[in-house]
Amino acid sequence: DSRFNQALENIFPNNEPVDTKKLGDVIRWVVNDVVKEELDTLASNGLEPEEVNKYISNSVRTKFFALV
Repeated sequence: DSRFNQALENIFPNNEPVDTKKLGDVIRWVVNDVVKEELDTLASNGLEPEEVNKYISNSVRTKFFALV
């Protein structure tokens, strides 16, 4: 939830209205942030970023459409 909220703050600054056209930007932001900050955790669990991106994307998409 925290990363998702950070993504919204970055993609929609200054209380800009949430627009479904930027869903891809929100997903990319969260995926990139997870990979950047959790790469060592992924590696220690034998996972590659590509293996978890789908699950991250689905979670972000669900949260996003709950807002709009």
